[in-house]
Amino acid sequence: MSIGEASSGSAGSIRITAGKLDLKEAEDDAETTPSGGAIALTSGKSTYGESGCITVRTADGGGSDDEYPTNSGSIHLATGTATGAGGSIIMEAGAGYGDTGCGGSLYLTAGDNLNEVPEENYAGGNIHISAGAGSSQAAGGSVALLSGGGKLATGGIAIATSNASQTDSTSGSIQVATGAATGSAGEGLPASGSIAIASGDSSAGEAGDVIISVGMSISGAGAPLSLAAGNSSRQHGGNLSISSGAGKESGNVTIATAGGGATSGSGRLAISTGISSSGTSGSVCVLSGRATTSVGGGIALSVGHATSGNGANLTMTAGASTEASCAGGTILLEAGVTAGGLGGDVEVSSGQGTSSSGTISVTTGDSTSGASGSLLVTTGQLVLSTGDSSTSSGSSGSISISTGRNQSQFVGYRSQ
Repeated sequence: MSIGEASSGSAGSIRITAGKLDLKEAEDDAETTPSGGAIALTSGKSTYGESGCITVRTADGGGSDDEYPTNSGSIHLATGTATGAGGSIIMEAGAGYGDTGCGGSLYLTAGDNLNEVPEENYAGGNIHISAGAGSSQAAGGSVALLSGGGKLATGGIAIATSNASQTDSTSGSIQVATGAATGSAGEGLPASGSIAIASGDSSAGEAGDVIISVGMSISGAGAPLSLAAGNSSRQHGGNLSISSGAGKESGNVTIATAGGGATSGSGRLAISTGISSSGTSGSVCVLSGRATTSVGGGIALSVGHATSGNGANLTMTAGASTEASCAGGTILLEAGVTAGGLGGDVEVSSGQGTSSSGTISVTTGDSTSGASGSLLVTTGQLVLSTGDSSTSSGSSGSISISTGRNQSQFVGYRSQ
């Protein structure tokens, strides 16, 4: 079947239309649903070879050397509008049988851009998959992307952008986002959609990992990974929760910076709450879990070792106050209490050294207009002692008790 060519205007068209069913009224006793005529396009069957192919395509447009470049024609697949449910479009590859027979693949590929003009910024064709919109009282359609099931393993799903083919070009981005929700203020506000990333459960082995990783930078700085909860203009901001998995023993949570290079330092780890302009800023709480039948977990604050320089400091500072009538924050160091038996100990010791051990200094701050703070030590029994000296020429440490400047000084005890 062919149509003649034309030297001007438009060439002839081919239209294939099935028969129309014109019912004056519905047939209640009909064994099948009345419908218009169907169109079936089927290739030929082969007993021992492949079945025939079906090719549907439009002709090429005008060449690139033409004075007036033209576009190639489009292919439009659509079902008609209905007073009931609209018709579906089903694209399905054939099944395969036998030891070497795989199921047919389904390819959906947009067109390439073959323009080689450097100054023209022409892009390749887009692929747009969109579900149908719903009415004012119904939800829109969903988009589901599922891999095939199998006895050995299910198929994978890979979503990736192509590699950049040129030196100065960048690879494409992947954006996963839900749509915005609008509504009036009040109870029952509409919420925007959620994003859930989860691996499947495993009944016999380990469940799959969820890995979020940023690519390596060869010559520039490493790209950041930002994890931020949502802001709110009227209520409190969203929470950010990082939790290990529960089990016979719960999993670990590790937050660490990467090791530095041969001549550079490792990164900084900062844990802080935000600034508050009118209320109280948030607290930082470091707690280990409660144990019902064993010992509670410990908390260790430790500074890394130094191999060539001085050891780094460990500083704990309470908050300052700029208000003249208010006091600075308090540092409370308290051992654990017990319902029966002995309470916990508080031990403060300086570091050991070959030439001299470190010093322990307990002082109150200076006062510019009033009295300086007091030093109170209250206990049932007070023991003050210095460390031993292992050399015959060295002396053990001293203990000095003194008050502030312009006051009498009293040396309570000096060890020999």
